[in-house]
Amino acid sequence: MTDIQEKKLLEIVDKTIKYEKKIYDVQSFKENARNLVVFTKQRSFVLSAHQVDEFLDAISIVPNTEPYVPNLPQTKTKETNKVNLQIYEPTDSQKAVQSSLLDMLEKVKEDPKAIPQAKAVCEIANTMVSMEKAQIQLMQLAQRRN
Repeated sequence: MTDIQEKKLLEIVDKTIKYEKKIYDVQSFKENARNLVVFTKQRSFVLSAHQVDEFLDAISIVPNTEPYVPNLPQTKTKETNKVNLQIYEPTDSQKAVQSSLLDMLEKVKEDPKAIPQAKAVCEIANTMVSMEKAQIQLMQLAQRRN
């Protein structure tokens, strides 16, 4: 990311922008090895290096006087099966992961040197979440076949 791009990105943080006829509330941005990610309340934009200038040229800052118009989908809603979550009880491993993540958050707040360890814990937690999602998908698939 160039200095000019970074300056433009800093200017839109905590601002409302218009992009492709939609309104977004920009929260922050982050650059990693391959991409730049712009985080908004509505969605995140993952931009490759050559897309950053195109994105910055295509956006406009919305003045505070313009009323906020939410980006509501224009699709018809369909009925879904409702699930009673009162019977849901997190497993011991889910509780342990949540506890570990909260502990790491406190460690990072107290000591920034704990960030590498926190990243490792988050990677493990993300892997566990992916495994849980895969199990849910398998259960849904098995339920459809029955």
